[in-house]
Amino acid sequence: MPASAPQTNGDLSADIRQLERALVQCALQIETLKHCQDEINAKTQLSAQRPD
Repeated sequence: MPASAPQTNGDLSADIRQLERALVQCALQIETLKHCQDEINAKTQLSAQRPD
């Protein structure tokens, strides 16, 4: 997130909206990573349960 130095309420509001968008993007990336990790874990567990 970029540094900011808001000088007016409008500047501060714009910074808040930018921060909110950044947090949403971060959350979406984390959700994607968790989903991928869950799939990998499920495949690993399934492979471990198969007899050789």
